Amino acid sequence: MLVQQIVNGITLGSIYALMAIGYAMVFSLLELINFSHGQIFMLGAFLGLYTMKLLSGNFVVILSVAVILTALAGIGIERIAVAPLRKRNAPKVSSLITTLAMGIIIENLVLVICGSRFQGFKPPFEIKFFDISGIRISSLEVVIIALALLLMAVITVFMYKTKYGMAIRGCAQDIETTSLMGVNVNIFIATTFGVGSMLAAVAGILIGYYYNFVEPSMGAIVGMKGFTASVLGGRGMISGGVLGGFVLGVLESLGTMIFTAQYRDTIAFSVLILILIFKPDGLLGKRRNK
Repeated sequence: MLVQQIVNGITLGSIYALMAIGYAMVFSLLELINFSHGQIFMLGAFLGLYTMKLLSGNFVVILSVAVILTALAGIGIERIAVAPLRKRNAPKVSSLITTLAMGIIIENLVLVICGSRFQGFKPPFEIKFFDISGIRISSLEVVIIALALLLMAVITVFMYKTKYGMAIRGCAQDIETTSLMGVNVNIFIATTFGVGSMLAAVAGILIGYYYNFVEPSMGAIVGMKGFTASVLGGRGMISGGVLGGFVLGVLESLGTMIFTAQYRDTIAFSVLILILIFKPDGLLGKRRNK
């Protein structure tokens, strides 16, 4: 039973880790919490659903269309809600509020266009179950974990091994100096929002498959859990987001075994409160001098 819950936790943790990476990338560059990220996750799930309905049931097509369109939406949020305030050197809290507002707008647009009801979203492939030493795991869980790990590896290689990724990391070290050197930081910032949104879209589709439905308010809770995972691992750290995602998923799953599934969200957000009180820099973060 314990090992089964850990496997379930790793599956959910894969989703939270993908979300946390998006938060971490934006925070590392702008020290901004993108509170529209949860709604971007939801938008990606709905785009995946309607791609399946209107174009194709092929898994690769669903992912590709949803990822591209969601990335454009993420870049649009940065251009509309963040860039103008950054140019005016507005307080960071202003950008935080505008991303929150953009999230509300996205959720309400989806609500108006798609309706408030739950919509079924089943994976376009047959799900098989495997029993390994008493542990039951589905082919869908294998796909979720494997795809999440693959994307995490791709992002790591992109950020640490490519010139473009290293330029983004250099920009994150001192964005003002980088700008004064004549580098167009707007491109790097837009790319960061786009990449984070792509990961959120994949997470949205995968969790839609996992629970077999999508609905307009689904982004609020999962978005906050992705934020919790980012804080747990260490704000602004990709590795911290990955660690935080898996730890949060396992803790949440084990907590439902001890208590009940009704306390799932309570457990996750209790972790957020405790980490902010006792280790605000996260598991991998280093204390910052103010």
